[in-house]
This record gives sequence, C-alpha cells and structure tokens, in this order.
Amino acid sequence: MIYINMKKYIFTLILLTCSQVVFANNTCENLSFKEKISEIRKNYADINNNIYDYKTYFFDGIGNGEGSEGSEAVNYVDNKGNLVKRVETYYYETGKFLIEYYYHQGNLRFIFTVDTDYNSHISMPNFEQAQYTTSKNRYYFYCNRLIKWLDKDKKSIAPNSKKFIEKEQQLLDDMKDSLKEQELSDDMQDNPLINQDNEQVRRIFL
Repeated sequence: MIYINMKKYIFTLILLTCSQVVFANNTCENLSFKEKISEIRKNYADINNNIYDYKTYFFDGIGNGEGSEGSEAVNYVDNKGNLVKRVETYYYETGKFLIEYYYHQGNLRFIFTVDTDYNSHISMPNFEQAQYTTSKNRYYFYCNRLIKWLDKDKKSIAPNSKKFIEKEQQLLDDMKDSLKEQELSDDMQDNPLINQDNEQVRRIFL
C-alpha cells in the first residue's frame, strides 16, 4: 500500500464534481420518467460490473466523528479521473450504516443506503452469532434532483410530499459535506484493486 499526498488532486476532483452537481445539463427534460429510471439503473449496473477496473482511494475517520466505532470510505475513480462511486460505512456499538453514491459524468445518479441493527453489543462474546435486521432505501437522481425514492418496504414516497423534499435536500447536503471533507486530508491511500479477493473491499460490500 502506497501513501501519497493527493490534496491538490482531491481538491480539483471535488470542485469539478460539485460544480457539475450544481448545474444541470440541457438534456434534463428530454427523457420520460421511465427512460430516466432505466438509464439510472443501467449506470448502476455498468459501474458495479466494472468495479474492479477502477482506481480506489480509501479514507478512515470520515464524517466529522460520526460512527462511534469508526468510519471509512472508498472512492472509485475511472481512468479519466472521474469519480463514479463512493461508499461510506459508519460503525456503531449495535449496528452499522452504509451509503453508496453513484455518479455519471460528474452528476449524482443514485444513492443506496443500508442500515443494519444487531441484537447484540459488539463487545459481547457471542457477537459473531448475533442476529440482525437491515433497512434499505433507494434514491434515484436525475439532473441533480431526486425523482424517485423507494423506502425500506420498496414503496415509492410521493415526490410532492414534505418528507420527500426534505430528504432530497438532506442527501445533497450530506454528499457535498462528505466530499468537501476530503479537502482537509493530506494523505490518501492509493490502493488499486488487483482482483476480487481484496479483503478490505469485500468487507465494505458484505
């Protein structure tokens, strides 16, 4: 594993990503709702099907102290230097929270969250046999607007509801804060994925 100073690179990456997130392109209204969802799902599949081709950058201790038992993130960057995926994991005494961001040409396209709750404290001797429950949410973005939200029961939340509108703003704010946080980091772990046996990456996806 090589430790390198990538502050200047990350600063540029964040500026490009955030600027593209703020300004929508002129194709926003050219597709139907169904076509937009189909395109987002294709982007999601393409990224994950090629996940081991991307360069990865690992971060520890993210989220300004969120995660009482630690936190970590991994950025996936294509060969053009574009951020295509970011996975953040926050660990707690009785669970963990995972959030995945997917990007297309610098624009946020999809967010997938998994909230895991254990029925045992991590300090208990039998923790490895603990039972757990998961709550998953799926958020579809197009032209930097949330267009579809499937909750933990895979039910669509009404786009004109207060809950939907507030969630959109929260998600965008959290994403921007997370990316900007990297400006303050002098060191990044440059650790390209070599094969599918990469233990650190496998742990993130489990």
